[in-house]
Order: sequence, then structure tokens, then C-alpha cells
Amino acid sequence: MEIPHDGPLCDLMWSDPSDQPDATGFAVSPRGAGYIFGEEVLEKFLFLNGFKHLTRAHQLCNEGYLLLFKDQLSTVWSAPNYLYRFENLASIMEVDEYCNKSFNIFSDSP
Repeated sequence: MEIPHDGPLCDLMWSDPSDQPDATGFAVSPRGAGYIFGEEVLEKFLFLNGFKHLTRAHQLCNEGYLLLFKDQLSTVWSAPNYLYRFENLASIMEVDEYCNKSFNIFSDSP
């Protein structure tokens, strides 16, 4: 299915956490689709849904993963050296039976 330019599916796909520590609420995303959200948006979402953590993908992370908002949000990126030009690492997140997270980091093949 093609991702629509607006609506809930678009927002889930293209929305990203803010990299500004004092960001609040939602802002228009520079991607041209979805939103940028702050820590209080995540905390409200987690509380209302009875979650402790949110894991997401679809945003390049140079180190393969990124933890934000007091480690309540993980972004996992699994494409090393994306498009053969970013020289980024990639990761796979493992979660044990106690919800402890660990990241297996890898680079591209020679």
C-alpha cells in the first residue's frame, strides 16, 4: 500500500521526535508529512495506552539506534551505510523477558 500524504497512517509513518530538549506539543515536520513531537506528547501517549516504552524505526540514526526522552523512546535503524553514502551503523534491538533492551550494532559488509 502506498503511504497517503496525510491522515493517521501518514502520521505514524513520518512523525519524528524533536531533537530540541525543550520542545513541546506538535510541530509541522520538515519532511513535508507527519509531525515533530516533544517529550510530553510521548509521555501522554504512553500513559493513555498503558505503555512504558515506544520503539520506532524509519529515521536514520548514525549510530544504529537512538534513545530519547529519558530512554522512553527508541529509534532503531537497520540499514548500514544507507544508500551507500551515509556511512551509518545499524542495529537490531533485543528485549529480554524483563523488558531490558540491548542493541546489536553492525556495519555494512565489505
